[in-house]
Amino acid sequence: MKDNKKMQMLENVINFNYGIQVESIQLLREMIARVYLISSKQKKYILKQYRENTKINVNQMTLVMDFLYNKGSHVPKIYRNKDGFLLTKHENQNLVLFEYIKGNDVHPLNDGKLIYASYKLIQEHMVSYTKQLFARNETFMIERYVKLMKRINYPEDKATHLQWILNQLCLQVKELPKGFMHGDFHTGNMIKKNNKVYILDFDALSVNSSLLDLVTCFDFCNFNSLDVVDIENTRKYLIDVCTVHINDVNIMLAFIPLRHVEIISTILIEKNQELSMELCDQQYEWIVSFYNYMKNSNYLN
Repeated sequence: MKDNKKMQMLENVINFNYGIQVESIQLLREMIARVYLISSKQKKYILKQYRENTKINVNQMTLVMDFLYNKGSHVPKIYRNKDGFLLTKHENQNLVLFEYIKGNDVHPLNDGKLIYASYKLIQEHMVSYTKQLFARNETFMIERYVKLMKRINYPEDKATHLQWILNQLCLQVKELPKGFMHGDFHTGNMIKKNNKVYILDFDALSVNSSLLDLVTCFDFCNFNSLDVVDIENTRKYLIDVCTVHINDVNIMLAFIPLRHVEIISTILIEKNQELSMELCDQQYEWIVSFYNYMKNSNYLN
């Protein structure tokens, strides 16, 4: 009954602020934000409802996406409310209404050139973006994971060793040129329509190296078990398809373990769960093996 009442209130807010006669609301997922599919007689929409205490800079995200859409980048439109704003306040939460794009799943290998074309277009357009963006670095990724290890009393020698390796990799990544970074550039945040790849979900955008978006998308390494062939396949793809200079690619690869600890930390913190010893051991072995291979291959400075 309580959930039905909340849905009815949300429907009323949408109807009032956007002039949409809502026929149905379907919750698609819930993590950093609640994501809904909104259906009316005429069309469908995506609504994101951000939590009151979210660390996402929602205002920054909407301004960037609106800018990119108007420039012609392949991103969904954000609908303005009746007052002309990109954000709508509801019970101390931010609501953002997006265009619903019906298309097909995107695959890194099959759609690599289309992904890269959309990436390049966004980078070209963001050169003329004049508003200040939040700067982000990889240090916070390490710090969050270290805290999770300490909370389960992970063996200090392993925790210290892992932190040292992650810091070494972080120093490598900092050598890359800075620019606009989407921050969560994987195929789950993409949709293919009319031979174009549309980029979704700019919640993690920041000033960092845009090259990190490419290695995030075209990382072919298995998350749970490392095969050095996957490292080489990732490296080759970035050089051949994305035409990234070989020296930059070697540095970009150092981001992969940092991305691992970021994903694990984000999921566990959002779900209010603890890191398990099993997962911690698994990632320890993975990251140590990765680092040793990179070092022995002279990919690290």
